[in-house]
Amino acid sequence: MGDVTKSSGMGVGVGVGVGVGMGVGAMQFPLAQRRKRRVLFTQAQVYELERRFKQQKYLSAPEREHLASLIHLTPTQVKIWFQNHRYKCKRQAKEKAMAEQNAQNQVITQISKSCANRFESDTYVEYNITNFAKTHHVDDFYYV
Repeated sequence: MGDVTKSSGMGVGVGVGVGVGMGVGAMQFPLAQRRKRRVLFTQAQVYELERRFKQQKYLSAPEREHLASLIHLTPTQVKIWFQNHRYKCKRQAKEKAMAEQNAQNQVITQISKSCANRFESDTYVEYNITNFAKTHHVDDFYYV
């Protein structure tokens, strides 16, 4: 029988031995045993977490424990949910600001192009009027 080993704090298992090219502990646990499954929260739990998050972005340890007991989660699950939700809100705010900046830049570009086109058009008209005045000997010519 193999050695009794402990791997990354997840539990004790029986090792098989180390072959060529395998790291220590590579054969100790199948992947499913090494990693905890993702827990899906109920709608009621998410509703309560979101409601509390709107009131308060950070919870103290006693507040976290109280909320966790109310919605039947562990304090660690509540803590991680709040961390993830703060990051999500921060990322969404950054994306919104960038979208607004891009929209603003597009408007400025359109206005700049419009002004440039108008300037080119006005310059062209002014040039033609000046040439017309010169070629037709108009003395009392003025611009409107």
